[in-house]
Amino acid sequence: MIAILLLAAFLYSWQIWKVGATNDFYTVTITSMLKSVKNFWYASFNSFGTVTVNQPPVALWLMAMSAKVFCLHAWSVILPSIVLGVGSVALMYQLVTPYFGRFAGRLAALALTLTPAVVANSRTNNLDATLIFTLLLALLLLQKAITLQRLCWLLSSFALVGLAFNVKLLQAFLILPVMMLVYWLATRQPWQRKLQHLSLAFLTLAITTLIWPLSVDLTAKPANSNHYVALSLVYNYQANNQVLSQSTATTTKQSHTRPKPVKTTTASAAPVDQPQPKATKTDSGFLSLIETKLGTQISWLLPFAVFGTLGGLAYYRRKQRRWYQLTKEQQQILLWAGWLLPAYVSFALAHQYQSFYLVMLAPPIAALVGITLKVLIRQYHLSDMNNWQYYLLPLAIVTTACLQAWFVNPYYPWLSWLMLATGSFVSFILISSRRRRAIKLLIATGLMTVAVAPTWWSLTPAIAATNGTQGTTTLLTKAQQDSNTRVSSKLLCYLEKHNAGAKYLFATDEAATAAPYIVKTGHPVLSVSGFNRQSDTVTLAAFKQLVKTGQVRYFYAVDGAASSAITNWVKTNGTKITGETQQVTTPAPRPKQTNSTHTPQLTPQQTTGQLYQLSPTITQ
Repeated sequence: MIAILLLAAFLYSWQIWKVGATNDFYTVTITSMLKSVKNFWYASFNSFGTVTVNQPPVALWLMAMSAKVFCLHAWSVILPSIVLGVGSVALMYQLVTPYFGRFAGRLAALALTLTPAVVANSRTNNLDATLIFTLLLALLLLQKAITLQRLCWLLSSFALVGLAFNVKLLQAFLILPVMMLVYWLATRQPWQRKLQHLSLAFLTLAITTLIWPLSVDLTAKPANSNHYVALSLVYNYQANNQVLSQSTATTTKQSHTRPKPVKTTTASAAPVDQPQPKATKTDSGFLSLIETKLGTQISWLLPFAVFGTLGGLAYYRRKQRRWYQLTKEQQQILLWAGWLLPAYVSFALAHQYQSFYLVMLAPPIAALVGITLKVLIRQYHLSDMNNWQYYLLPLAIVTTACLQAWFVNPYYPWLSWLMLATGSFVSFILISSRRRRAIKLLIATGLMTVAVAPTWWSLTPAIAATNGTQGTTTLLTKAQQDSNTRVSSKLLCYLEKHNAGAKYLFATDEAATAAPYIVKTGHPVLSVSGFNRQSDTVTLAAFKQLVKTGQVRYFYAVDGAASSAITNWVKTNGTKITGETQQVTTPAPRPKQTNSTHTPQLTPQQTTGQLYQLSPTITQ
């Protein structure tokens, strides 16, 4: 197990000190959080405490504390993700071993370690590593509550789920139904006592869930306003299944010149290499997660986990019990399947989301693979061709190999055909032959076949010395980093030279444009709208006041950005600055096939914008 933890530490941290890019929006937020306690608590996007990101602050608190101790560097804000990623591997071992033995625990930990989405997210300052660690710890405390029959462990478990809510909102609640079900089935207490305990657990969950949102809405809500920022964030952001901006317009003259600590939200979960928060668009349906662009991050071992779940539930069944009287082993398999199923369904039915969210599927898939591999082998040996359990292992191998061949084909066609042929041959021989000498070799060959591709995908971030700020892995993540020219040196040089003491370096349409300049210079940049430009973070009247008082002297209008009242006013009244108009940006990379290496090449696109000078006299 120590070797697996060392492998995880290597994959998640190797050459991370060479990484020059992180998620800009969280990095900017962390920079602002270090300015004051108020900014720290509210996870303020800017140093003036007027705008916050679209997620609760728990994970950002950890990153800010790391940056406070080690100073602000790319590696220092990623360090919590690395530590929690390795911690999740250790927790996986602790969760599986007591019920299924050390072999299953080690295999589950190894499967989690080598999941591409886990590796990528552990090398970024995204929030998902914190979420996964918190949920796994909650399950560990739930197991203690069941084993020791102690209420305090149950309350602690649900409290951690509430804490996880303040990491990634309602995504944390996907495991609640199965937690309740397993606790109800596993505890040896009267139903009245179970109901009482679960009621107290939900009360604890409600307290830990709402403590931060209520603290924001009760202390940061502007006078004469009925807009509850944090609670509306929970509803709007999750209910619409997309990143939204919530506006809280300031209307008083005092707020024009000195913004109050009124929190508005601006999206921050998009990768650093996207100038716009373009989520992964898919055709919703249960097959959407086995498409190449998504499946290569999470679904490598999904068929094996599905067949393993069926085999595990059948293998650990006791004939003298009724169907609803589950053994301890069945309860644990149900626990992981109950995490996997709602998470899979929620992503399958969603039309668009960020691909790195799929890391939510990694723990249950890894656990089910680790738990049921030995079970499938035993069922194969103990059954004959008249028993359906005999076919589970061959089917698990061939379906997993076929799916992986589908994933690999756009990059290495020859390897794809080799995997397909090997998996099919092994499964056919396992079904048709019972020679003991050949069986062990065939099983080993089949397992190696389905392990090679996900392992190679997981190695690429460490080999390329990049973090993959999308939270996803590709075969050329280094090229992605090299093409990521988010800041125009020409534009920056001009703005710094002609700033003339203005409070803001410049203003712009969106936070996506502002963030890299804040990271690069440390100077405040005003984003007049949220990340996805669906609402304003400042009113036109307030913006005019900033221009009138000389706090904003330049506005950078990105070509193609949605028009707003402020943008239209700037284009009408501002003075165009010629020769300093181009800013190079790079959207999400798209694989492009080459004939020689069959590896994806990146085809960055450039967008331009127009710089405007804003004189205080234009407001008169």
